[in-house]
Amino acid sequence: MLTKPFSRFKKKSLSLLCLFYPEECNKMLDEIYYKKLAQYYLKINLKSCLEDNLENIIYSGISTITCIAKLNQTVIVTANYNSSDIILWDLNEKCCVKTINSSHRGKIVCLTKLSGNQLASGCTKGTIILWDLNTGHNICNYISKYYEILVTCKVNNRLFLAGSNSFIKLWDYSSGPNNPQNIKHIETPCIVKIGPSKLVSGDSKGSIYIVTIIDSLKFSMKEYFHEVHQGRVESLIKINKDQIASGGSDFVIKILDLTNGLCIQTLKGHLGIIKSLVKISKDRIASGSLDQSIKIWNLSNGSCIRSMNSHHMVNFLLLFGQTKILYDEDTQVKVWDL
Repeated sequence: MLTKPFSRFKKKSLSLLCLFYPEECNKMLDEIYYKKLAQYYLKINLKSCLEDNLENIIYSGISTITCIAKLNQTVIVTANYNSSDIILWDLNEKCCVKTINSSHRGKIVCLTKLSGNQLASGCTKGTIILWDLNTGHNICNYISKYYEILVTCKVNNRLFLAGSNSFIKLWDYSSGPNNPQNIKHIETPCIVKIGPSKLVSGDSKGSIYIVTIIDSLKFSMKEYFHEVHQGRVESLIKINKDQIASGGSDFVIKILDLTNGLCIQTLKGHLGIIKSLVKISKDRIASGSLDQSIKIWNLSNGSCIRSMNSHHMVNFLLLFGQTKILYDEDTQVKVWDL
């Protein structure tokens, strides 16, 4: 029987120890290994929580979040994978303030705040529904029989709809259901407004287009950045009147100049698709990626000044105030206080 404490044996004696007491030696080595492993991960997790100054859970459900939108500085709206409900959440109280049982037959994949207290929701079955959030009533519908709605973007009283059938539509929802103009286009994962009558859209080939609104139902598109990404353009934000940022499936962020059509900066550091971008200040942006991280970038020198690791892939980012970033973590919505 081994009676001498294991810790008192010198390294030179370990081979003899394992030779004469193999079972007890293996048991002790296993205990030490798993103890050290547990201590290591505990240390890493504690360090992560302390350094990142995390994290208030705003919402926790049982189904993956499919989209998030900000209504004002205290209320957000969410939809999830296994339900057709649209849920309003109060950030201060951390509670649900209203649930709208929508009539969508497909998965809700986009939410867009309209004027006043109105909201547009789009689903994978090609339906857009306009909601009065005060009453929870359906105001108006637009139904496409041919494609799923991927993204929407509001411009005045019109709504841009982009879908999986490679068409972009412009819908003047103030006049009720109508037949929007179609423009043939490569599948569009993202659209963002950059001016009163201009938008930019990215496509699945890595190119970015300028969209100009002509009148209530007409618009034109022009390719401005040709295949700036090696793959899909997954996210877009406006930095200022002359610059935009794009995130792609090639794991990089491009800073693009609208005045001359050139890429002026490439930000590298993510190891996954960049699904969301948000502007923090005039010289800082944040990015969320499928590599389970959120990064803060300094645009003056292109450096990553801070990084936070999530436990799941990050699909959505929203900025509240100047110091709080709202992000999704599978079935939860959390706040990172910068």
